[in-house]
Amino acid sequence: MKSLVNPQDPFEMNWLGEHTEWGTVRTVDGITVSKGRKLGNNIIKEQYVFRNDTNREIFLREGDLAIYTPFRDSYEDVQTCLEARCHTHVWCGGEVSYVCALRMGDVEPHMGLCLTSGSLCSYSFDREGKRGPHDRGDLLLNVTPRVVKPGESIDIEWVIFWHKGKHDFYKKLENFTNYVRVEADKYVLYEGETLHLRIKSMTPVMENEIYIERFYKEHTSVCGKAAWVDEGPAVFTMARGIACLDQELGRCGEYEYRIRVGEVHTLCRVYVSPALEELTAKRCAFIIKHQQYEKKGSHLSGAYLLYDNEEQQIFYQNSKEYNAGRERLGMGILLARYLQEHVNEEVAASLSAYLHFVTHELVNTSTGEVYGDAGCDDTRDSVDTAPWAARFFMEVYRFSCNKEFLKMAIRIMRWFYDQGGVERYAVAVPMSELIECLEKEGMRQDSLYLLGRFKEHAAWLMENGVKYETEKHFDQKMVAAAANDLLELYAIIGEKKCLEAAEDQLTILELFGGRAPDHRLYETALRYGENRNKGKYQIYGDTLPNPCSVLTGMVYLKYARILEHEGDPELDLVQKQFKRKAYAALRSALSLFFEDGSAGCTYLYPYAVDGRPEQFTDPYANDQDWVLYFLQMYEA
Repeated sequence: MKSLVNPQDPFEMNWLGEHTEWGTVRTVDGITVSKGRKLGNNIIKEQYVFRNDTNREIFLREGDLAIYTPFRDSYEDVQTCLEARCHTHVWCGGEVSYVCALRMGDVEPHMGLCLTSGSLCSYSFDREGKRGPHDRGDLLLNVTPRVVKPGESIDIEWVIFWHKGKHDFYKKLENFTNYVRVEADKYVLYEGETLHLRIKSMTPVMENEIYIERFYKEHTSVCGKAAWVDEGPAVFTMARGIACLDQELGRCGEYEYRIRVGEVHTLCRVYVSPALEELTAKRCAFIIKHQQYEKKGSHLSGAYLLYDNEEQQIFYQNSKEYNAGRERLGMGILLARYLQEHVNEEVAASLSAYLHFVTHELVNTSTGEVYGDAGCDDTRDSVDTAPWAARFFMEVYRFSCNKEFLKMAIRIMRWFYDQGGVERYAVAVPMSELIECLEKEGMRQDSLYLLGRFKEHAAWLMENGVKYETEKHFDQKMVAAAANDLLELYAIIGEKKCLEAAEDQLTILELFGGRAPDHRLYETALRYGENRNKGKYQIYGDTLPNPCSVLTGMVYLKYARILEHEGDPELDLVQKQFKRKAYAALRSALSLFFEDGSAGCTYLYPYAVDGRPEQFTDPYANDQDWVLYFLQMYEA
């Protein structure tokens, strides 16, 4: 199958990828494959039968049998993405597996796939061939491995169907008799919190036909290799045909619940993090001990740098993603935030050295210009870094109460807007927070200046809407930035048009998040190139989780708080839904942090990309500390 177009589609989008043909299979010697396809009422049924035609058992490994299901899932120019590209959310949960493909512009119809026979254990991508850096690759669904006896077959069947969006997709899944709905109230918990897991079969079953077994894996360090430990059956109760499992999880690490409902096997994964305060303290201690460079006379002295957890040493390179500036400011911001709530001489001394580095190497304290790297390096565009530098000085002001640092933050923001910041999708611009600080200090003129600039920026955002005309490629961060800034300004001035424009952005932003019962997937923003840019191994692959999901969580929470403040009872359910999604997104990347205080910048979720195994945390600690900072802001 080379093309699949819905006749009602206004854009005539072909949902199938253009490189490898849909239905191409990977197999091993001795296994033959037969295929079948039937067209029904707006659905397509496909069957793949893998048969052992030898006279001996064949022992399969993960990835030996796989089926190509390539979608048009790439991040090119904005117009192409909104009209003719899709986010592909994949869940390989054994005999409950599916793909929810959502057009990036949220124009119906959308496409779905539901497994009806067989079992899928994971997915991979094939990016071989002439592909640009924004092409996610051809999706492969990996058949669950087992021993296949002579003459025995493995049958994989699924149904492809159209749907109207996420909610409609999951409602349609309930029409399949093998579907088992598995939902947790939280997929990322703090130590000591209680997991509430609910399991419902679409086919009525008795309580004795349900079995849940819990497995545990420790999460102590980035490069640690822990194995799953079987902790035995999990106790549950039945209520109105739903299996209810309620467990307090008092040990940090990853939990996998392997579930059997009748003859259907599936699973759910959750993660338990140390308490936020404990984790932040350990992370700050690790940064001070391992990631601050101290060399008298060096441009880098005092800088917080990347850390290679494999080599156990700091790393620096004068390049965009590995230098001493840009996102690495997040470490200094986190420590400044930490000191606002804790008296710690060691942290204060470390931050003092970092402050000296920033004011001498990254920022021109007279003009407010922000540089891309140490040595006042202005060879790269660093305008988008300015709001982060301003946020750093704002947080230093908050813990020191030294007004000079607030003045420095304003100087940086003035430079930012002088460089065209009004027409940029900058991330984490400190709008309401900075104005609040200025008003507190009686700096009215600076406050009015910033408010005027924020209004100009919002007017530009509203004019552009969801066209994003200044951007070369479609990206979750720019959508989150636009939604955030519009919500921020609405909270300040209360103009309804700002809220309405923000809601348009929210519609697009929601499509990036998935709903599969896995802590790495649930409300995690779909991104696939982060490791290529920021990791040690610089390879492609879905980075689930990734630090950018926290940006989505911030937006959701701000929107939920606005709805709560307005008190419209008709919007009460929407408010609660966004609040729940907000905390899921904010917490989604906590598994990038480990009990010893170490951290990795991404987790590569696919089984393999271009044949290279993934499913590991990248050993570089890079930009992930923004996650803890924003959690401290919104959840502490």
